[in-house]
Amino acid sequence: MKPTSVIFLIVSVLLACVGLLLCFTATSIAANDGTAIFSQTGSAETGYNYTTTFALDESKTATISFDLADVDVYVYPTNEQSRIELVNFPEGSYRYHETKTGVKLTDGASFKNMLDLENLEINFNGFRDYLHWYRYRNNRKSVNLYIGAPEHLTKISIASSGNITVDGRRTGQNTYLELNDIDVEFTSRGGDINVSAFRSTSMLKLEATDEAFINLDSVYVNNLEIYGVNSFVDMNYVSADYSFFVEINQGNVEFAPGSFNLSAYDLIFSAKDGTVKYGQQLIKNGAYEKANYTEAHSDPSESGEEDRESETDEAGNAEETEAPVTYKPTPNSVIIIVKKGDITVK
Repeated sequence: MKPTSVIFLIVSVLLACVGLLLCFTATSIAANDGTAIFSQTGSAETGYNYTTTFALDESKTATISFDLADVDVYVYPTNEQSRIELVNFPEGSYRYHETKTGVKLTDGASFKNMLDLENLEINFNGFRDYLHWYRYRNNRKSVNLYIGAPEHLTKISIASSGNITVDGRRTGQNTYLELNDIDVEFTSRGGDINVSAFRSTSMLKLEATDEAFINLDSVYVNNLEIYGVNSFVDMNYVSADYSFFVEINQGNVEFAPGSFNLSAYDLIFSAKDGTVKYGQQLIKNGAYEKANYTEAHSDPSESGEEDRESETDEAGNAEETEAPVTYKPTPNSVIIIVKKGDITVK
């Protein structure tokens, strides 16, 4: 290491030590004088629980984006103005950024977030923020997103290692969270996803990158996509008018469509390493396929054999082989794929 580098390193360490010493000294003096250093301190009686609220400008907010660590996120309808509530987020533990068209919430209180290269900003308010975060680091943090009547909202994107919950019945037993023309994407990195009493004329996309329980109850959307690595998916009274797609690497899927008329859609239920139970049918290590929509809308005058790949054996005889099947969301279809596990459609 060059001498200049060593000098800069020593100076940096000394400045950091001086900063910490000043923070501890200021905290002690403030406590003796009864002066609050932070606007959010909570109280010992409530376990230092407190809430910070950000009102959303419904006339211009187009996107809402959360990217959080071990934080539970709740989405509710409201008859009031749309808002975001941060529970147990001390100053310096988050970054709330407003743009001309949307808002973005990310975890702070880490050195990787000190530089916001995307917005060309430096997110550093002094060592006191990090000391404050360390003191309350064990408090359970959560975010409440209340959606009222946004005029220009087009997308909600939430990613978290905690649980993600949508409860449309928050304001009453017969109410729904209705988000028309708004795409919603939830990504779980270790928590569960629960969506109940939800309606949308757009896309609902759920993805679990780690072990997770995914529960949907009374969900009616236009496009539904669910992806899971190791997931148990339970769907009751769920429908998608345009396309319905579920793909799980390992786990089980249980689906009770309720009033959703499956006979009007092309159906593919595939469990190559498990069982498919659909009504009275039980298929082991295979798939149930029924082209209801295609047959109902096909031209009887058009017919033909599907192209199949073939290969030649050593004797020169042609052998038919199945090409690897790759599934993707398809219009007018209900597709459920479980690579290792079971599918039950009631």
